[in-house]
Amino acid sequence: MLPKEKNIQAEASPERSVSDIGKELDELQRAMADLGGSLLVIVEGWESSGKGYLITRLRREIDPRYYHVRLFDEPTESEKIYPMEKRFWEELPKKGAIAIFDRSYYSELFEKRSKNGLDETLTFWNAQENMWRKDRMCIIKLFLDIREDTQEKNIRELEKDPNREFLVSAMDKKQNEKYAAYRKHMNDVLEKSNSPCAPWHIVSMEDRDAGTKHAMELCVSLLKDHLEFLREDAELCRPITEIIAPETEKNPPQIKTLDLSKTITDEEYDARLQPLQHRVRDLAFELFTKNRPMIFLFEGTDAAGKGGSIKRLTKHIDPRSYRIHTVAAPTKEELSYHYMHRFVTLLPSDSQIKIFDRSWYGRVLVERIEGFASPAQWQRAYDEINALEAAWQDEGIRIVKFYLSIDKDEQKARFEARESDPRKVYKLTDEDWRNREKFEAYDEAADEMFRRTSTINAPWNLIPANSKRYARIQVLEKIVEEMEAHVK
Repeated sequence: MLPKEKNIQAEASPERSVSDIGKELDELQRAMADLGGSLLVIVEGWESSGKGYLITRLRREIDPRYYHVRLFDEPTESEKIYPMEKRFWEELPKKGAIAIFDRSYYSELFEKRSKNGLDETLTFWNAQENMWRKDRMCIIKLFLDIREDTQEKNIRELEKDPNREFLVSAMDKKQNEKYAAYRKHMNDVLEKSNSPCAPWHIVSMEDRDAGTKHAMELCVSLLKDHLEFLREDAELCRPITEIIAPETEKNPPQIKTLDLSKTITDEEYDARLQPLQHRVRDLAFELFTKNRPMIFLFEGTDAAGKGGSIKRLTKHIDPRSYRIHTVAAPTKEELSYHYMHRFVTLLPSDSQIKIFDRSWYGRVLVERIEGFASPAQWQRAYDEINALEAAWQDEGIRIVKFYLSIDKDEQKARFEARESDPRKVYKLTDEDWRNREKFEAYDEAADEMFRRTSTINAPWNLIPANSKRYARIQVLEKIVEEMEAHVK
C-alpha cells in the first residue's frame, strides 16, 4: 500500500486554489446535511509529516459552525479507566457535521503501543467503521507519507524553533531512527485496515502545500461519491457478521413457552430477600476493589416490575459504586448521532456497575414496533449489538441481561391499580394504554430479539413476572451468581 521510500514524490499541485477547493467542500457539507449524512476525516501518518499543517489549512475553508477538530494523544489516566472506544465515540460527528481527528484509534497501532493484538484490534475497529458507514457517515482516512530524510529535516527545523520545539516527541525521533522497521509495520496496519467501507488514501507531504491541496481534493471527490451513495441508498459495507459474529445460544428463551404462573410465598420471599441483598452489597465492594465492571440491563413488558427489581437490587449497595440510567425516547440531539452513541458514552469505568432501565435494545423493540426505525435499521441492529457487546466483554465488562414478562391480563390489572393510586399514577401514560393494542407484536419482537442476541457470553434471562416477588428473587439470585463468577 505504501510506495517504496525511493518512489515517494511530491504531489502534483492541483490547478485550483485552496480557497476554491474549500468553497466546494463547504457546498458539499450543506448537501450532505440535507441528506442526513456526516463526515469523519482521520489524519494519520508519520510524526513530523505535517498533520497539523494540513488540518489547519483544511479547517480554514469550512464553516466553523459545522466542524470540530479533536487531537488524540495517548489516553489520560481518567480515560484509561473506560473502554478504549468511549473517547472516540464521544467525538463522532453528528448528522450534517464534520469531525476531523488528528490521530485516532489507529495511532497506538502505528506506534506499536497497543495492549491487544494487531488483528484483534483491527477487527474491532473495522466493525465500528462498518456501523458508522451504514449510519450514513463518510469516513475519509488519510495517511501522510514522507521520506526518512524529510522527516529528519522536519524534526531539526522544529527543534530550532523555540516556539515549536515542544512538538518534537520521543516518538518522532524513535520513528526516524528505526524508519525502515516502522515503514514495514505501518504498511501492514494500512493493508489490514483497508476496507471498502473506509479505505486508506496515501498523501505525500514532501511538498506540504501540494500535499494539502491534494488531500482537500480527495475530500471533495470522496464526499461527492458519498452523496451519490446517500441519494441511491447504496451499500458498500459487507455484513458485520463477516467481521464479528458472537455465537448465539442454541435454545434461547421464548415468551411463548414461559410459565408465568410461578410464584413464591410471602414467608419464603421475606426469608430470602435480605440475605441476597447483603450478598449483592458485599460482592459490589469486591468488584470495586478488583476493578471488575458490570452492566445490569433490564427490559420487559410495560408494568412488569423493572423499577421494583432495580430498587431491591440497589437497596444496600454503596451508591458511589453504581449508576442507574433510565432510558427514555432519544432527544433531538441524540437522534443526530448513531443510535448506540448515547449508550457507548455511558459505559462503566473499570470499577463501576451500570444499571440500565431499558437500553439499546429499544432499537429492536419499541423503535421496530412503532416505526421509529426502518426495517433495514432494526434488522441490522441485532448483529451490531452483538458485535459491540462482544467487544465490551473482551474489555472486561460482564453484561447481565434481564427481560421481565407478564401476560396481558396482569398488565391491565397493574395499569388500573396505578390509575387509582395517587402515588403511582405518574407511572401511567396514554402511550401505555395505546401500546396494549400491540401487546402480541411486542412479545413477538422480544422472542426474535432473544433468538438473535442471546449469545453464549451474554445470554438473556427471561423472568416470569406475574408474581412481582418471585421475579425479584429470581433477578437477585442471578445477579449474585454473575457477580460471584466475575470476581473470581
